Formats: sequence, C-alpha cells, structure tokens
Amino acid sequence: MWLHRVSGMVVLVTTLLYGIVGYVKLMLVKDDVHAPMGIAVTSVVFLLAITGVVTRLRLLRGEGN
Repeated sequence: MWLHRVSGMVVLVTTLLYGIVGYVKLMLVKDDVHAPMGIAVTSVVFLLAITGVVTRLRLLRGEGN
C-alpha cells in the first residue's frame, strides 16, 4: 500500500511540475500539437490522482460501517 501511495505522489508531482513549467515557458498555447497535449496529460494525471484519493477514502469509510 505504501509503495502505491509513494509512486502515485511521485507521478503526480513530477507531472504537475513539468506541466506547469512547460506552460509558464510558453505563456500561451501555440499552434504546436504538444502544448494542448501537455495540458491534457497534466489534467488527466491530476484527475487520476484525485480519484485514487477519493477511492481510498471511500474504502476506509466503508470498512467502518
């Protein structure tokens, strides 16, 4: 369980870091195909991490009932 949490946090932090740094360097979405794709990947990874946290919280709450 700890390995899953740590690896998820590493993936989340590195993706957000590189996504934000890339967006700040561009300061706008140019006509390059990589810019919108980078924003999409950053958003999907963030949503995936959030759903993992929500699922874990629901599992913990479900065991108590």
